Amino acid sequence: MITRLCHEIKFSRGSNDTIEILEVKRGGKYNVILFNCAMKVSLRENEIRHRPCVLRTPKMAVAAPSQWHDIHMQRMAAFHHNASKHLTIPDVLAYDCTNNNYIGSSFMILQRMNHERSLHEQYRLLNSNLHTRFRVSNAYDYAVLGLSSAGFIVQQENSYRFSHYGTFQVAEGMALKSAQLDTITDRIGLLVKPFMYSLTNSTRANSKPIDFICEILFAQENQMRTPAQEPKFRKLIHIALCIKMWEDDNEENHPAHSLQPAVLWHPKFNPSSIFMASEILYLNPESGIDEYEWNIPSQYTRVEGKTFVRLSGVLSYDGCLALPRIMTRCPPSFLWDGDLRIPVEGRIAVKEAFDHYMEERLPGYCRDAYGVLGRIVRALGFYALFGVELGWGELSFEGLLREWEGYSLTNGGV
Repeated sequence: MITRLCHEIKFSRGSNDTIEILEVKRGGKYNVILFNCAMKVSLRENEIRHRPCVLRTPKMAVAAPSQWHDIHMQRMAAFHHNASKHLTIPDVLAYDCTNNNYIGSSFMILQRMNHERSLHEQYRLLNSNLHTRFRVSNAYDYAVLGLSSAGFIVQQENSYRFSHYGTFQVAEGMALKSAQLDTITDRIGLLVKPFMYSLTNSTRANSKPIDFICEILFAQENQMRTPAQEPKFRKLIHIALCIKMWEDDNEENHPAHSLQPAVLWHPKFNPSSIFMASEILYLNPESGIDEYEWNIPSQYTRVEGKTFVRLSGVLSYDGCLALPRIMTRCPPSFLWDGDLRIPVEGRIAVKEAFDHYMEERLPGYCRDAYGVLGRIVRALGFYALFGVELGWGELSFEGLLREWEGYSLTNGGV
């Protein structure tokens, strides 16, 4: 099936190409097939280039007319095509948003992250290598995971400055299918569509988060809610209005009242979506330090040194949004406080490395991430956007009410 599809879209070229199916996965919203497309570089030579790929198709089949197209698939193809230029995420190699093809379904073919392990697997490997005593070298191995994740988060926050807080939409005229992606002929662009067009312009980037949150809540006042949801919704409005009225002299750094850019938010940043790769370093006799192989002069024998671990890719951007910065600064506590069975010394090493790097690169990050008001504003924003039944992991709805009660009592009452 994949061989026929790849030939049909001219993704693999000619009869010399070989498709090797590696694994079929079924989970979430997509069927996923891992495969290699082995291409001969030249007809006269036997050199083979292996292209590791992932085919993603929707799990739910859609019976639709020929003019139908999968808007979600088109949006994610545009996102991967553009974001892979700035972030460590898989590049899209081919896509089809219609079902007018050999497999009768929309699909994406993505670059596969090869010879890599998820963060879950990396932690399991570190835990299994521990000796009876936790050593300095073990602390370094754990700290690397914190530094790698921090580096990606900094890159993600600094890579984009969107015009609005909102959802993503594709550029007008984007091709419905392509196997040779070209930004000019296929117009593979990505724009931000504001959550709403408001008279106060609070969905524009560089607005106050509390104005944005109030705008979202007020727009929902006339919507139908269950008897159990109504008092929760009214509580959200009450908290939002209290925060809005409590102006702060130091508004430049205030989680709710400072003007904040629209930053890319990853909806599923967790150990299953983060992948790590190991690279062997070699001792350079001239410098006396471990370096990449290509830095070692050719006259020397290669002597393996340390193994360098780096973050090699992040998946699962489906549902990503452009949000006020405070809403994107939820700390990845799973790195040190999740159910990964990390030893106490490892937890400390990871968190200290992460916090130090983040505060150095993004001053004020730790205040936004761990501060009480930052947590309240963040939770308030997500419950306003997704509803009071949302299971927001950082702060449950009941937790939000408790945090707000404690905060308001020490800041002038409710």
